[in-house]
Amino acid sequence: MRGLPSAARAAASLRRRYNFRIPHPGRKTHDNTAMSSTATPPQRLKRPLIITLLGWMLIAVGALECISHAAATRRPVHTGDIALLLFELVILVSGVFLLRGSNWARWIALAWIGFHVGISFVNSVRAGLVHSAILVVFAWLLFQPDVNAWFRWRRAAQADQPSQMV
Repeated sequence: MRGLPSAARAAASLRRRYNFRIPHPGRKTHDNTAMSSTATPPQRLKRPLIITLLGWMLIAVGALECISHAAATRRPVHTGDIALLLFELVILVSGVFLLRGSNWARWIALAWIGFHVGISFVNSVRAGLVHSAILVVFAWLLFQPDVNAWFRWRRAAQADQPSQMV
């Protein structure tokens, strides 16, 4: 498996994990009938529920934070206000792309929460510990085996599609 391209490795991993085979013309099935050449394995893995929940939660948090910080901004606008707005937009974008299956989005979300841990410890130890617990739970949820398999499948599916660039 070492010499296979990454998409082929991901497909082989999914075949082992979900116990399905890509049919070949002439191969016999369990009832001893020939498979047709049009039979295909499951083409789409269902998005894990936890990704849906976390993605929408990040979108909601990002949108609400953007709105609340934009409403609280006074004139003249300072660079700190703009930086804070961009920081909140990052988590909103991360939530959108998490739902779309982009692996980088879960790393951005994790880094965003990690940054909050650091900021929270500056304010108080209790807030830092609470944010640390949230970070641990969030990381555990984002790196469950079924979530990892879904992200691998999404990466392999995106690699198999032709480029939209002209």
